Amino acid sequence: MVTREFRPLATGEALDVAINVTKRAFAVLAPFAVATVGTSGLGAYAFFTLGPGFQLAALISLLTVPFALLVMCVVALDTYFGRTATVASAIRSSLRPTALVIGYLVFGASLMGLVAGVLPGLVILAWAGIAVPIVIEEHGRLFDTIARTWRLTRGVRGTILAFYLWFALILGVLTAAVWITAFGLEALGVGLDPSVVLWPLAFVTAAAAIPIFPVGLAVMYVDARVRNEAFDLQQRLEAIRTS
Repeated sequence: MVTREFRPLATGEALDVAINVTKRAFAVLAPFAVATVGTSGLGAYAFFTLGPGFQLAALISLLTVPFALLVMCVVALDTYFGRTATVASAIRSSLRPTALVIGYLVFGASLMGLVAGVLPGLVILAWAGIAVPIVIEEHGRLFDTIARTWRLTRGVRGTILAFYLWFALILGVLTAAVWITAFGLEALGVGLDPSVVLWPLAFVTAAAAIPIFPVGLAVMYVDARVRNEAFDLQQRLEAIRTS
């Protein structure tokens, strides 16, 4: 078990818990993080260069990235609740039809929002993102999940948005540090082209950071249940009954 923070979390605490879960489960998360960064980078490169194969690269990215994020959310929930998380079990859970529909709707819309200007994507995550852990954890039907998402996020959407704004700020600082490092080495006369340093560093940084998006949804889901349903008290009573 990673940490059972079944209590209301401040934004900084929630981010700390999400980072902790990510570190503990990173061996399972890593293949999907690499797939997310690799295919999204391929799609972005094809889009901006408008070279041959643009449509195929974009299609691969659109199919791969939301599914990889969905699987990472499954891993995060298993890790958070102290269950054994494996690549195979996470993929199996993600292949349920309702989970696939919700995952592609939420993460697809979020990614398009992020491309459109970052903030729209974060707002979509704040309003609809919890639908992903709901459908994974509670196995609801499509419209039941949508209705439950609306009820559960009432009063906590600002908290979820603040979580992702903080994360976006930290990611922005890390990205700036990567650029400064790459061009700083050139200024020092190391003799390396900045792109030789920039792209590997950027890839590693993105692969390490990207799991926070789906892991954060798992943390925010539990936090919303604590705030709206006294989930922390339910867990304490369950622990007393089973002790």
